[in-house]
Amino acid sequence: MRRAKKLLSLALSAVLAVTAFTSTVAYAAKIDEAYEIKKVDGKYAVITIYDSGDYYRSKSSISIPNKIDSRTVTRIGDGSSAVLDNGGSDKNIYLPDSIDLIADGAFEGTDIKRISMEEGVKEIGERAFAGADEMTSVTFANSITKIGLEAFSGCSSLRSASLPTSLTKIPDNAFEGCSDLRSVTIGSAVTSIGDSAFEGCDELDEVTIPPNVTRIGYDAFEDFITIKGYTGSAAEKYAKENDIDFVNLGNSYSAAVRLSVSSLSVAVGATNSFTVTNPTNGSYSVSSNSSAVSVTQSGSTITVRGVSAGSATLTVTSSGLASATVAVTVGSGGSSNSGVLSLDTSSYSFNVGNVYYPLARVNSSATPTCTSSNPNVVAVKFQADRSNRADLKGGYTNAYLYQIQGKSAGTATITITSGAYTASFPVTVSTSPNGSAFCNPSVNFGVYKGSYYDVQMTVTGTNNAPSFTVGNGKVFKTQYLGKNGNVYSYRVWAIGNKGEKTGLYTQMPGDSKVVLHCEGQIAYG
Repeated sequence: MRRAKKLLSLALSAVLAVTAFTSTVAYAAKIDEAYEIKKVDGKYAVITIYDSGDYYRSKSSISIPNKIDSRTVTRIGDGSSAVLDNGGSDKNIYLPDSIDLIADGAFEGTDIKRISMEEGVKEIGERAFAGADEMTSVTFANSITKIGLEAFSGCSSLRSASLPTSLTKIPDNAFEGCSDLRSVTIGSAVTSIGDSAFEGCDELDEVTIPPNVTRIGYDAFEDFITIKGYTGSAAEKYAKENDIDFVNLGNSYSAAVRLSVSSLSVAVGATNSFTVTNPTNGSYSVSSNSSAVSVTQSGSTITVRGVSAGSATLTVTSSGLASATVAVTVGSGGSSNSGVLSLDTSSYSFNVGNVYYPLARVNSSATPTCTSSNPNVVAVKFQADRSNRADLKGGYTNAYLYQIQGKSAGTATITITSGAYTASFPVTVSTSPNGSAFCNPSVNFGVYKGSYYDVQMTVTGTNNAPSFTVGNGKVFKTQYLGKNGNVYSYRVWAIGNKGEKTGLYTQMPGDSKVVLHCEGQIAYG
């Protein structure tokens, strides 16, 4: 058995950008100088992060940009050495959604504090974080389908691990020697747990193993652990063969989640809903086996929209350990095109310079086209493929995000086309006599309590400064940093409690309209 070590992991959803607002040119230069990139297997990889250099020396967080020197970065490391030139002492690392691979040994033996990944990462290489014994938290992207051998072995400060929901195999020695690991969440997609996967995890007192696991390797767990599982499962067999305490959760794991209905009817173009009354640990996800419906969830309510006549089975899975089903019948009526485009609203109205992000859900792997009837009024561009986000897809197979920006006063129709289907919505752009402000970034973010997040507000149509506020001053407090031309810089300090969130707003002098730009949340960690 390897030397036991200690481990800590808390849920974190954040992209923390700690930046000093100088001129745009100087800022870009610092970012570029902080990294060494090169082509690996035809794609650009960050192979060195100069955390001892001028840019990152005094910062606690390193947010890897999507692009460096106008090149899209898709991987971290080249597989031959760790990427941090100074070991990353006490650094929080944030990976963007452009990254799809964390290469072998990318953070091996480093002293990073936390690692957080946006959805997009598909693979973590062998020994990618092995021996990172100061790492207290890891937030996995649920898009990850593969973790390499010994990926987190010897992470002696990691305390909990909620594994990716798309992961199918926990490899040999994956968390070996994580001696302070106290809780592990294994998703329902996992079918195999490798040899010595959790050997040396001395503080891991119990683990729940879902019924889809058909193989548990030699010495996968310490023999003093308690295993929770189901009748006739590999978990029960492993516990008996190794004289390990076993808690039987029953013959079926559907009883742990209860729904308000067992069947549902909905017309094409209409909606119906039901509730999840007892989700395990309070969280759940919904999937559908048919394109006849689209599904959204909000709190304990699941809303089903009829897309085309037919039937569907919805599966509600709670924490990867419980599921229940609802049979849905979709009757004729309405348009079979209903639901091709899913938006928060059916129209937009905003000022020149403002940016919004509509989402299209489709049942096609081909990226839909997004066009504006008047590009001089509203400019559009493709933002991101979000098909790896089950919560955004609903009952569809794919989800795509687009950006629309007001360029001048007027109206335009935005049309999204997927194959033979189209959906559109009107946009009205106004020029406020009091000017407009828009935020960079304009996406939601998370930040640790006691840390801060910097934003820029670019003002058009006036020389007046915007009033910058948050909705709940007990969650964030704001600080004015200064201006550069028509760009105003602010700092948002996290003072609330974990999980609390509030909006960021601006109001121009003389304007009665208060504009919501994005939402911030106190990150878990």
